[in-house]
Amino acid sequence: MASKTVTTPENKARVLELIGEGLSVREICRQDMPARKTVYQWIEKDKDFGNRFARACARRADDLFDALLEIANGDGDVNRDRLRVDALKWSLSKMQPKKFGDRYALDVD
Repeated sequence: MASKTVTTPENKARVLELIGEGLSVREICRQDMPARKTVYQWIEKDKDFGNRFARACARRADDLFDALLEIANGDGDVNRDRLRVDALKWSLSKMQPKKFGDRYALDVD
């Protein structure tokens, strides 16, 4: 359970840093960090934090993409790696659909 950490600029910066390193809000809040509810309140009430959070999420997606490439280029268990790659591709398509989602071309006559 998350502790009752005080809202400070340092705590907010640490959350953003961890998001950018690839952790989810759920993973971060399991540590000695604010509760998820608190982080989501910061996003809603603090426009600057919300913008920085969105940029950190974009960095997280890029980090996950790099991990996907490492798995795909590795020589581990093929079936396990295929499952991991598919899960990461799906996650990325939901996190950043414009960048990592499927593109469809509509041909209207």
